[in-house]
Amino acid sequence: MTQVLLFVVIVILPNGQTQVNATAVAACPSQQKVMDTYQQAQTAGHILDWRAHCLDTGMRLPTKI
Repeated sequence: MTQVLLFVVIVILPNGQTQVNATAVAACPSQQKVMDTYQQAQTAGHILDWRAHCLDTGMRLPTKI
């Protein structure tokens, strides 16, 4: 069975609004790639702050027979 992970990103936009994106994934993305992507966005002023987490939901997808 394949585990179901939840990748969640929360950002604070320059106008003060928050934006949340949650996606079910089979594998967590590279921490370094995520850090690079969001730190670049922060440096460029596109976002003020951010957090990203990849969580195990405890759910499993059945394998195909």
